[in-house]
Amino acid sequence: MMLSANEYISLPSIMEDASLKSMNFLSMAARGMIEIYGDENLLSWNNRVDGIELEYAETLSSYWIPSFSFARENVTGSIEYLAPLGHRTVAATLKAENNSEKTHSLDINMRFAVSSLFHTVNESKEIKPECRLSFSKWSLMPLYEFFTPLPFFSISLYSSCPDDWRISGTEVHFEHHESLSPGEKFEATVFIGFGFEEVAAVTSARECERWGATELRRQLVSYLDDRIVHCADGRLERVLNRNMFFCLFFSTGRTLDSEELVSVTSRSPEYYVSAAYWDRDSLLWAFPAICRADREKARELMLYVATRQRNNIGIHSRYIDGSILEPGFELDELVSPVLALDMYLRVTGDYDLLSNDDVRCLIDLILSRLQSWYNKDCGLYETFLQPTDDMTGNCRVLTYDNVLVWKAFVILSDLDYGRKRNEFAYMAENLREAIQKHCIISIDGCDEYVWAIDGKGDYEVYDEPPGSLLLLPVLGFCSRNDSVYMNTVARITDESYKYSFAGCPFSAIGCAHEPHPWTLSMANAVRASKDDHMVRKLCTAKMDDGIVCESIDEYTGECTSGKAFATAAGYVVYSLLCYLDEKKSEQDI
Repeated sequence: MMLSANEYISLPSIMEDASLKSMNFLSMAARGMIEIYGDENLLSWNNRVDGIELEYAETLSSYWIPSFSFARENVTGSIEYLAPLGHRTVAATLKAENNSEKTHSLDINMRFAVSSLFHTVNESKEIKPECRLSFSKWSLMPLYEFFTPLPFFSISLYSSCPDDWRISGTEVHFEHHESLSPGEKFEATVFIGFGFEEVAAVTSARECERWGATELRRQLVSYLDDRIVHCADGRLERVLNRNMFFCLFFSTGRTLDSEELVSVTSRSPEYYVSAAYWDRDSLLWAFPAICRADREKARELMLYVATRQRNNIGIHSRYIDGSILEPGFELDELVSPVLALDMYLRVTGDYDLLSNDDVRCLIDLILSRLQSWYNKDCGLYETFLQPTDDMTGNCRVLTYDNVLVWKAFVILSDLDYGRKRNEFAYMAENLREAIQKHCIISIDGCDEYVWAIDGKGDYEVYDEPPGSLLLLPVLGFCSRNDSVYMNTVARITDESYKYSFAGCPFSAIGCAHEPHPWTLSMANAVRASKDDHMVRKLCTAKMDDGIVCESIDEYTGECTSGKAFATAAGYVVYSLLCYLDEKKSEQDI
């Protein structure tokens, strides 16, 4: 199964027979995602050469543009789906060429049928607005309109062949017969435009038809090819680039109604908590990869966080408009904007963003809110929920979370933010001393960082891939060769540790939230040790048909949870980019 998307429209499930299971878009008014389904498939094909139905083979251009090639009686061709940049439109182009010495008939039948709509934020719930299907007076071609009772959205189907359209009940058919002479070529494109109402939908499709599929494809390919990372290892190149574009287009999107760029866990309903916002997922996982690939988008996302998402910063999960979806405080999420800002400044050099009033207000709010979770008995910060979003037990002071806070203080001590830099440096040093005093415990004669403490002597030996102790040297808190760190890693990767999966073909740390190896843990290991072996595992694991998922089977590498995990895809991509950077640096020495 393949997928594709642009900023506005997602195609999360493109089937092997070139049909579309569904399409979706983000809506600010609905605070989530609107999914559009057919009875079996939303869009399907019944194309024939000389009366015999065609079969297809999947191909992928520039790691993102899906197409389906066919060959029958020396008639060759393809169906390609294009989600052009900056347009509320998807294009489906069918090409055919007669390479034989005799004439062949080509019959095209594309069926588009909307049978149900769903509103999705974590869960998908069917909605039933009034649906009207007619020929638009603007285009004389098929138009779906949905009302609630005001216009909700519209879909316009458009082509250069108005006579090829037929409406039957709730179905639209594009039907065309072509007699292909020897050497003759044929091409037809159907544009599917979206908008608030009829005029917006029709003109969205018509605008793309005026540009033409060839030019729109050129623009998209130029954008993609400028960002493709080339590697000597073809498997690594495919995993890296496919997931980079998946992150770029499925962890962000523009709402159809307000046209705002927003950040979400995933625009695919295959992910079990899709179309919602998490600070950690968006800023610690997806943002670094986005920052490397598209700096303009990264800047806009930072401003989105500093405006729409500011008021409830640090709260478990939110709707795309910033209001609370799932309550509960998470320390890692509270400080994640500071780490994202640091990443943005280091990659882009755009220090003007630091003087933005909204960004400064965001930092002030983070620092203010942080103090309400300060445990004065141990000089550390508590959290209500862990990085998996599961409840903490009696031990609410997490080592990893406090190292993130330390890192935020270090970052602020280096910035011309407004407070005295030495104030943050002092706070960072005090926090470092408190972490080393309270979070290092002697176990079986070895000093180790523990997962969590209660500040009164109790502690937990544990780890979670979404916020792992493996990352302490990556954050700069200690060196990779630090004995306490090495003892910690040895314990949580040992066969005796319940969630280590040591000795399995796809070994990586899991956790109680999902007791299988996590792709995030594999990426953590790559970042922490630049482990060639772990990189090979990432490149050979099937995951979700090559797309990063939450966890995989320790023996087969196939997805066990969290399909189409777009923000995690960004983190895996960034980890691989860091790995390649270090390898290149070693070669340059």
